[in-house]
Amino acid sequence: MVSLRVSVTTKTTECLAIRLICFSSPVAAETTRSSRVSLLRERLAQRPEEEHEAIVAFRKLTFRGQIAKARMEIQWAKEGLALLDELESRGVPLRGKP
Repeated sequence: MVSLRVSVTTKTTECLAIRLICFSSPVAAETTRSSRVSLLRERLAQRPEEEHEAIVAFRKLTFRGQIAKARMEIQWAKEGLALLDELESRGVPLRGKP
């Protein structure tokens, strides 16, 4: 079962950690902001000026949602790993015989 756990731990945690870092680290956030600023400018240039405030506000809301989702997924993965540990410690088979 160790191989299943390591696989889940490595891939899930790595992926979620990268997502969280990308959305919450000041340096990564600035890089993300910089790369998205040009896209946002293009989008704003195509919309009337009176819509700009709402567009920017919804973009910020989207980023906050992505951060919250990444944190929730990390917590969920930790709970899954704890469940694997608990089941394994009780000798519960986690998969059938090959």
